[in-house]
Amino acid sequence: MPPEPAACLASDRLGELLAYARQHYDAVLLVLPPPSKNSDAALPARWLTGYAPLVTMENTRFWDITQSLDTLENAGARICGWILQAASDSGAEKKLKDFKNQQDAIL
Repeated sequence: MPPEPAACLASDRLGELLAYARQHYDAVLLVLPPPSKNSDAALPARWLTGYAPLVTMENTRFWDITQSLDTLENAGARICGWILQAASDSGAEKKLKDFKNQQDAIL
């Protein structure tokens, strides 16, 4: 772990590395901590095509998702999709309905 991870994520050197990787590979994925818990995850937003946040249906609270979205949008990030992970079908189905109801209430 570098002494200052935030400095690495915000550095022009990371931008150069990502530009090189985009030229030579079909896809480049970065695994970052959730932005709601660590705002450093939003620092490389200017170099990324988009974010696809991971949502674990049985463990992720609606508030955490909205907080992550706010953090990413404030950093200028583009949300290009979601990765939905469900531990069990029955629990995920109920959680998805609850999430949709909460989202509809906000919108």
